Amino acid sequence: MIIKKNQIIVIFMTLIFIAPLVIVMLMYRYDWHPGSHSYGELVKPIIKINVPNNLESAKDSSKKVEVSGLMKDKWSLVYITNECKTICENKLYDLRQIHVSFDKDIPRVQRILITLDKNINKIHEKYPDLIILNKPLEDVSKLALQFDRPSYKAIDSENVYVVDPMSNLMMVYSNKIKSQEIRKDIVRLLKYSWAG
Repeated sequence: MIIKKNQIIVIFMTLIFIAPLVIVMLMYRYDWHPGSHSYGELVKPIIKINVPNNLESAKDSSKKVEVSGLMKDKWSLVYITNECKTICENKLYDLRQIHVSFDKDIPRVQRILITLDKNINKIHEKYPDLIILNKPLEDVSKLALQFDRPSYKAIDSENVYVVDPMSNLMMVYSNKIKSQEIRKDIVRLLKYSWAG
């Protein structure tokens, strides 16, 4: 039996169109999903963060932070601590390095420090673009409580939290995760996200 050139082309074209369908049917039947890896812990269910109205910026205590849109329209990398000592300063440095590495996506992300520490002049001088929320203490505490998880209190955890542009707490990075790994996740998130 002699197969003509035209028949080979038709068979080849048929295989090109049928092969993906067969692969998808096999994936569905055997419940196989392509692997993906994220270093952070996805928060389930997503928690809506409600920012109290009376927060004041550490940059200028005479002016209140515009809280109506504080965690909206941008992705927020949030760090929460009681007092900002060595571990906190190292984490703030890492977050700044991560933020700077976003290149064209820098305007889509903001960094926020939520702290009960009143002595943050040194931090403000070092990180002038960091949003520091530390007054009034009652409202700062209310805000920090929203980040608590069943297994720990956020203010004592030294974790980094990701809040999406719709004010939803959606991811937590434990203090054991390296800054390079956080960066990989956020870069991937920004690449595939239309928001922010």
